[in-house]
Amino acid sequence: MLKIQKEEKPQSISQREKRKIIDELIESISNRGRMWPEGVLEEACQFPSYRPFFDRILNDDKGRIYVRKVTSVLNRTGKIEFDIFNKSGYYLYKTTMPFSPEIIKNGYLYDQHTSEETGEVRIRRYKVKNWNQLKERI
Repeated sequence: MLKIQKEEKPQSISQREKRKIIDELIESISNRGRMWPEGVLEEACQFPSYRPFFDRILNDDKGRIYVRKVTSVLNRTGKIEFDIFNKSGYYLYKTTMPFSPEIIKNGYLYDQHTSEETGEVRIRRYKVKNWNQLKERI
């Protein structure tokens, strides 16, 4: 089993963040023609004391590990943060991307986009210009 480690302080989830999540949940349920008492939804959410550190792990063909960090729901920058580790689990970099790729391979990032209007699915491929310069070890 492989472990990845990085020193980082846990971040609590603010009341504003909790309120936003609950409000979006209420809106989503009401858009489907249903209504639940607010207290029930608040209890159902059962927020943890701290925000999870990550919510997705990817790897590339060179064995690097990309850990997508969880950011606040109030963060509207559109940037997604990743911590990058080598295949032995040692931290190499922090980076931000404007999207979360589905696949990382041979110097390309692949993203899937589905049109809400037509349902058409598109795969976008982005070239990483400095792919050969990225570290693979510390």
